[in-house]
Amino acid sequence: ATERLRQRDDADKLTVSTLTYVGARWIVQRLGRFQALHPSIEVSIATSSEPAEFGKGGADVGIRRGNGRWPRLRADWLMNQKLVPVLSPRLLESGPPVRAAADLTRFTLLHVAAEPAAWRRWFDYAGAPEGEVAPGITFDQSITAIQAAIDGLGVALGRTPFVHAELDAGVLVAPVPTLLSDDEDFYIVAPEDNAERAPIMAFRQWMLREVQAELASMKKL
Repeated sequence: ATERLRQRDDADKLTVSTLTYVGARWIVQRLGRFQALHPSIEVSIATSSEPAEFGKGGADVGIRRGNGRWPRLRADWLMNQKLVPVLSPRLLESGPPVRAAADLTRFTLLHVAAEPAAWRRWFDYAGAPEGEVAPGITFDQSITAIQAAIDGLGVALGRTPFVHAELDAGVLVAPVPTLLSDDEDFYIVAPEDNAERAPIMAFRQWMLREVQAELASMKKL
């Protein structure tokens, strides 16, 4: 009887593991809608820069970045992300004029430690002259780099769709709207032997609907 009660309690609990910036800049902003649809499901959000860990005491469902092929995991495609330079409108107005990609090198560039070549890739894609990318300021998390851009410290590489709210609100602008597709996509994943559990299915279906609605409503940069 105790075991049945424990299983019944666990059936209404869901632990979601996600990358920090996906959780903070996307899931948390929309989680109230999931709770309104499924008030009986108790959700825990665990953010990390590492892939979701499953199994006893770990996550039930996770958001992973990669190619969608992981052993013993069901993976449903969510979205691709694109890189675009963003900065505060105050910094843009007070700094040197920006007419082309190369003009951004006259600003402080905000880097993310895990992706040291991201700016070089974007400049190459945008057709900027080859040359050494200035070191600027390096952060350990994308979310911190974006906040630094909002605060006017420099130019960060924003990741769509995770900066669309800030662009729509006008706290960030993208003066050179050249979008570089990332080579890895986002997937919602769960262990194959547990992927059809009701709370996991509910969260997966909700996430897929939210992503489709977001992509359909996004304004152009």
